[in-house]
Amino acid sequence: MTSPSISIPASDPKTSSEATTPSTWIAFATLPFLVGTFLQRFGEIFYLTRLDRVLDPFTMVARGFDLWNPYWDMGMVQSQQNGYWVPFDLWFGFAKLLHIPTWISERIFVYLLISIALWGFVRLADAFSIGRPLTRLAAGLAYATAPVILTRVAWQSPFAMGIILLPWILLPIVRASTHGSARRAAAQSAIAVALVGGANVAVTLTVLAVPVLYLLTRSRGPRRVSLIRWWFLCVGLATIWWIVGLYFLWKYGAN
Repeated sequence: MTSPSISIPASDPKTSSEATTPSTWIAFATLPFLVGTFLQRFGEIFYLTRLDRVLDPFTMVARGFDLWNPYWDMGMVQSQQNGYWVPFDLWFGFAKLLHIPTWISERIFVYLLISIALWGFVRLADAFSIGRPLTRLAAGLAYATAPVILTRVAWQSPFAMGIILLPWILLPIVRASTHGSARRAAAQSAIAVALVGGANVAVTLTVLAVPVLYLLTRSRGPRRVSLIRWWFLCVGLATIWWIVGLYFLWKYGAN
């Protein structure tokens, strides 16, 4: 007597450890940050990196095109004007056009930065297939609430921009190291580099050491060569807007 055959359905190729963390989980995890930022000194403006750039971003952008500042002391070469256009002036200029009160735009800005750090870390853990969705989310919360972010994000944001956007700089090239377009991945990584800005160049350059080390340690082959070539080209284009200003500040400004 022949035993009946039993059909066993194929298992899901994506195991629980490989599955992408649901976006809804990450979105809900950011809500405490939104509440927390608005509860801090409710209704008051706080010192977010540069008070003049927060209150009058368009004037500060215009001054960035001139090396001479007649408003400080008895006149002086511009100082601390370089590298703020993105994202600081862009964000607060946009908020000013929409007539959003400054104290609200400040808190939304801080909330978005912390959320971006969380979201990027979780997606990077997804790309590396480290842990499971729940543990990745827990690790992302730990990353976003690390002292280096929480103690800087609402006071001296340029110091925190590098660590906030580092996962987004690394994520495209991690994905492209095995598949996909190297050129597109390099461009996406460079956009994140541009958003770090150049307000604190030391922070930007330090952060770039991580993707450089990652690229140099990949398996040799045409894909690595293509990814390295496109990444350095795109990052150069993404930083030239503040490198030019920094050069003139170095040449003519105070030491």
